[in-house]
Amino acid sequence: MTSPHYSASVSPKVYKRFLIFFFLLIIYLTLIPFQFDFSAETLSKGWQETEKIPFLRANGKKASGADIITNIVFFIPFGFFLMSYMLAQSREGGPRRAFIRTLLGGAALSFSVELLQFMQLTRVTSINDLISNIFGTLIGALFVRRCFAMLDSGLSRLLHFYKTRPLFLVSTVLFLAHSITLLIPFHFNFKLRRLKRHLYEWSDSLDRLPFFSARPLQQSDVENFVFSMGITCFLLLAIHWHFQEERRQLGVAAFLGIPFFYFGITLLQLFKHWRGPEAVVLIAIMAGIIAGGMLYLVLSFFWRRFHVRDAALYRSIQGTAWGLYALAFLVHSFYPFQLIASSDMQTLTPEINLTPYTTTLYKSGIVYYRHQFIYFILAVLPGFILARRFGLLGVKERLFRVFAAALALALSIELIQLLIPTQVSDITDIIIFLLGAGTGAALASYWRDHLWSTQIEQATQKLMRMLKWSASRHQAARLIPKDSGGFSPVKKAESEDMPLGS
Repeated sequence: MTSPHYSASVSPKVYKRFLIFFFLLIIYLTLIPFQFDFSAETLSKGWQETEKIPFLRANGKKASGADIITNIVFFIPFGFFLMSYMLAQSREGGPRRAFIRTLLGGAALSFSVELLQFMQLTRVTSINDLISNIFGTLIGALFVRRCFAMLDSGLSRLLHFYKTRPLFLVSTVLFLAHSITLLIPFHFNFKLRRLKRHLYEWSDSLDRLPFFSARPLQQSDVENFVFSMGITCFLLLAIHWHFQEERRQLGVAAFLGIPFFYFGITLLQLFKHWRGPEAVVLIAIMAGIIAGGMLYLVLSFFWRRFHVRDAALYRSIQGTAWGLYALAFLVHSFYPFQLIASSDMQTLTPEINLTPYTTTLYKSGIVYYRHQFIYFILAVLPGFILARRFGLLGVKERLFRVFAAALALALSIELIQLLIPTQVSDITDIIIFLLGAGTGAALASYWRDHLWSTQIEQATQKLMRMLKWSASRHQAARLIPKDSGGFSPVKKAESEDMPLGS
C-alpha cells in the first residue's frame, strides 16, 4: 500500500518561519529569567523539588489541572507547524515518518527545557510537564495529518489575502498583541468557585472606578484606551483603503464587531488562575473603540472635503498610523509624564536595575512580563522602518545600523526615565528593545520579498524606474552632438535602462 502524496500549495519556508517563531517563544517563556546555577546545592535542591511521579507534585499532592491544560495547549502550535513543515517538504517516507519525527521533536524540546529548568532556582522540573507537552505535540500533529490538504488550502488563501491587502496584516498583529497583554500569563482555572470569585471581584471593581473614587488613572488604563483606539482606527483605515466601494458597510460591521471580540477576552479573563478582570479595563477599551471610530470619521470627512485620494490618501494613512504609534509609545514609556523638579535634582536617587530578567523592582511578575511584551511590540516598528531605510545596504551593514540606532533610542528612553519618579531604568528593557528591533528587521525582509504587491507600491516603483530612465536619457542626449553619427550612447542607455512593462 502506498502512502498518500501531500502536495502543499504553501511554501515550506512559510511553515518553517512559523515553526521557528513558536520554538523561540517556547524557549523564552519557559526559561525566563535565564539565570542558571550549576552548583551542587542548586542541583540537590532541584532534584528534591522535581515532580517524578506522573500527575502528582513533589509533596505528594495532586497535580494542577490548569498547569496540565496550559502545557498541552502550549505545545499544540509547535506540533502543528512541525508536522506541516515536514509534509510540505514532500520527502520520501510519507506521513508516518513525519508523524514520528514530530513526536520525537516535541519530546526532545520538552526534555531539553525541563533539563535546563533543573538548573534554575525559580523553576521546577516536572514529568507532568513533559507528558503534557508531548501530548500537545501529538494533538497538533494528528490534526495536521488528518486535515493537511484543507489546512494548507486555507492558509494559502489567508496568505494571499494578506499579500494583496497588507494593512489587514498589521491590524491582525495588533489584535493578537493586545489580546496577549490582556491574557498574560495564560494560566487558567476552569473551576466554578474560581469563576464565582472573579465575578465578585468584578462587581467590587465597579466601586473603584477612577471617576467615582479616589483611585487615579493607572498606566495600564491609559494603555488599554490608546491601544483599542489605535486598533479600531487602523482597522477602519485598512477597510477604507482596500475596500473603497464597500467601505461603509464593512466599516460599520467591523466597528460593531470589535466590542464582541473584547467581550470574549473578558470572559476568558474570568477563568484566569490568579487575578480576574476589572471593570475599568473593559470601560477603557470601550472608550478607546469609540474614540477610534470618531477619529476615523474626522479623517474620512477631511479626505472627502479636500478630495484626498491615491498617493495622498496613502500618505495620510501612514501619518495617522505614525501618530497613533507615537502616542502608544509615549504612554508606555513615560506615563504619567511627571519629571523631577529642578530643585530636587540634587536629591535624585535613580532606580537602575543592571541585572537582566529580575522582578524585584516590580510589584509582580505578571506586570513585569506584560511590560516586556508591550515594549517588544513597540520596538518592532522602528526596526521595520530602519531596515527598510537601509534596505539597499548589505545584510551585515544593514543589521549593524538597525541595532546601533535601536540601541541609541533605547538608551535615550532609559535616560529620560531616570527623571521620572515612577519609572525604573532596567537593562532588560534595552535587551527587549533590541530583540524587537531585530524582529522588525526580519519582518521588513519578509515584507520586501513576499508582500511588496500593493497597488501604491507597484505604481511608485514603476514611476521611479520610468523617471530614472527618462532622466538618464535626457542627460545623455544633452551630451551628444546632433551630427555625431555612428555609435550613440543614447541607444545604449535605452537598451540597458528600459522601464518595466516596455
